[in-house]
Amino acid sequence: MAEQRTTPPPSSSHPAAESRPQPPRRSWLAVTLRRTLFWLVLLGVMLYAAQVWWLKQGGQPEAQPLPADPAASGAASAASADASGVAAGVAASSPASAASSGALMPDTAASASSPAMASPATAASSPSTGASASQATTAAMAADVNAVPAPQSGASAPAISPVTDAEVAELAARKLLIPVDGVKAAQLQDTYTQSRSNGRLHEAIDIMAPAGTPVRAVENGRIVKLFNSAAGGITVYQFDPASQYGYYYAHLQGYAEGLQEGQEVRRGDVIGYVGSTGNADAAAPHLHFAAFKLGPERNWWRGAYLNPYRLWR
Repeated sequence: MAEQRTTPPPSSSHPAAESRPQPPRRSWLAVTLRRTLFWLVLLGVMLYAAQVWWLKQGGQPEAQPLPADPAASGAASAASADASGVAAGVAASSPASAASSGALMPDTAASASSPAMASPATAASSPSTGASASQATTAAMAADVNAVPAPQSGASAPAISPVTDAEVAELAARKLLIPVDGVKAAQLQDTYTQSRSNGRLHEAIDIMAPAGTPVRAVENGRIVKLFNSAAGGITVYQFDPASQYGYYYAHLQGYAEGLQEGQEVRRGDVIGYVGSTGNADAAAPHLHFAAFKLGPERNWWRGAYLNPYRLWR
């Protein structure tokens, strides 16, 4: 009988029996730290976006009130009288009362902590004239508000005498520059006595021009305040060389590059650009320009108005 041979079965070619390396298990602590870091970053982004949105909606940090003079600051805590004054362009009373007391209605928004800077937009055309300019001015300025927050003072500031015809003639003799490029005297509209909200008068003129048109200093002087408010938007306050008169430029699109408080400027220097910031109509950009006589304390927020339209007539 033939001998039967047995052969061992061939070895399996599948490595099923071999153990596969397992991926390292992530630590529970590392996962928790990653998730926490993710949510913290997301929360920070959301808070930053909310802050940017709030600022674009007109939110402004509250300004600290300034005393009218050093002596008044000591008595400020004991008195509550408002030393409301000219913020160079916005009156809260009739010309007679503004001239006698220099008081203005406080604005609803305070100054921004830092001035806004903006690049000018390209001017599309020259300022409109005739009936179209008059209609644009009326539509744009119907809601204009010129109020500026007046610092509180414990002592009543001395009254500022009304501007006389002789003083207007003296200022007009300086041949002030019309502050908006391309605008002639014949194109100006006298909006000084137009009524505004809450029974106020305009006490300024509105110079219509395309957004981004350069705004220039009307004469030599000094920049005393860069101010941002809900009513006037981006504004500039300038004193003349003798600190006898002040000039108020409002609704600017932005300041000239490098402009700062205390800076000396020359007649014709660019200080900003025509815009529609504040409560101005975005469809009718313009410069809100006011002139006022300063009181003996030389405060930028207080003075007696004069009609700037008369300076170029």
